[in-house]
Amino acid sequence: MIFYILLAVIIILFVLLHSVIFPHLFLRLRAEIKSGDRGVKDIKEEDGGRTIIYEPEYKYRGIIRHYALSQRNGVKVLVCEVDKNLRYIEYDVCMFNAKGEIFKVLNVKEILSGEGITKTVEIDKNTAYISLVINKADGKNLAQKKSPYKISSGQLAMYFLVCSIVDIMSVFIVKICIAELFGGIFHESFVFSVMGTLVTGIVCAALIILNIILTLIILKVTSTVKVRKGGKNA
Repeated sequence: MIFYILLAVIIILFVLLHSVIFPHLFLRLRAEIKSGDRGVKDIKEEDGGRTIIYEPEYKYRGIIRHYALSQRNGVKVLVCEVDKNLRYIEYDVCMFNAKGEIFKVLNVKEILSGEGITKTVEIDKNTAYISLVINKADGKNLAQKKSPYKISSGQLAMYFLVCSIVDIMSVFIVKICIAELFGGIFHESFVFSVMGTLVTGIVCAALIILNIILTLIILKVTSTVKVRKGGKNA
């Protein structure tokens, strides 16, 4: 009975470690975008509010002339001054924290009225500053070809190392459980025989290789989803 319980526990732990715990610890994608926006005016208002006027990166200034990041009563909002001839725009609002790290990216899609001003967009209260990345403007695709989300090679190597150790240990424990449950009087020879060891090694290698292949595929697919938490303003 104890080996049935041990087998079930090992399988559950194996699934949890590979699908939840290890990816959360080692495979967290981070956006790598350097802000090229420039603050041009800081306005402190009588009601305690504050508005900072920015110029976006030079390549975007023909589309977005300026944008204002305002804070009142703990609420931060964004509004952009755009070309009056523009009728549709899609852009990402990259939010940086006080450490200069991107912690959220908001996707905005808007049909414009021709007044040269976008609707207000609420920004996370923990935002220290933002940077705008234009994806589309009146049908013109300006999106980045490469995903801004990256994972360090050190994190990836550590993930594969830890997973490989867990794979090997799990296979050996499962092998012992199966031997005890179904091997009868031959359970020791099943565990320690040359053929049994060879099969165990092949299974371990197959699991490690499969984990590497699946992880790389998942990371590739995930990194193409440029905005992990988005919204729409239309």
